[in-house]
Amino acid sequence: MRGIERMVDQSRPCPEILIQLSAARGALDEVERLVLRQHLRGCLLMLTRTTGSAERECWIEEILAMLGTMPP
Repeated sequence: MRGIERMVDQSRPCPEILIQLSAARGALDEVERLVLRQHLRGCLLMLTRTTGSAERECWIEEILAMLGTMPP
């Protein structure tokens, strides 16, 4: 992000800045997917080890809430 900020401060051409913004957004999206995958693995392992339906429902709601925050 600092590099992009420097590009703006240096009045670099708008298309160059937009390309870098797109690349940064893509990198953040990939990290978000990775974190979500790891968390879902943990949630699913926990679901298989628990037997209480209330606890399962809580985990399912948490997963659905996280999926709702991800861009399409």
